[in-house]
Amino acid sequence: RFGALTSDQMSHGTKASLATLTSATVILWMKPVDIANSTKNIVNKTDGTDTMGWSIFRPSADGSILRLSFFNTTTGLLMRIISSSGVLAAGVWTCIAFKWNSAAPTTQLIYKGTLTPVMASVTATADSPGGGSAGDDSATPLLVANRVAADVAFPTDVAWVGIWNRTMELPEIQTQQFRPFASTGCVLFSHYYNATLNPDWSSGA
Repeated sequence: RFGALTSDQMSHGTKASLATLTSATVILWMKPVDIANSTKNIVNKTDGTDTMGWSIFRPSADGSILRLSFFNTTTGLLMRIISSSGVLAAGVWTCIAFKWNSAAPTTQLIYKGTLTPVMASVTATADSPGGGSAGDDSATPLLVANRVAADVAFPTDVAWVGIWNRTMELPEIQTQQFRPFASTGCVLFSHYYNATLNPDWSSGA
């Protein structure tokens, strides 16, 4: 379980296959300790300047909401998607997925499933408030449960994280929910066994 300290995080480094993912799918299993109204990061690849990379997080206004922000080099936000309320619940194992394509920013989607229901899309609002192009995030590590240069550690259990360099359709996402495997385009695939033993089984270099 990740705690609330700044040091509570898992870093997957800066390998080239994780850099500047303008089209991607992220899937993970998590169980939040609480859904208090405070900003907490789930998966993040930005240095905190809001000019590069992307961040999946729980915003401060509502702890049950999920949000993706994708940053650019000029106006800050290239695109974003915000879920409706009630997606996360304290103490409940939840499988979440985000997919995006910066060439079609309003087509971003969020999916949710639990230990019983299969993944399905959730009500969400997607837009592209800034436009522009994605900044180079190759030098920034990908972190789980925290963010570089910010105290937004997320007290949560995380069982598994997978990232693909393409957008996946819902049936494929549903397949990953209960039988995850490193399929085509997988650039991160890690089961979280303990604090130190979390190898990446993807084929992404």
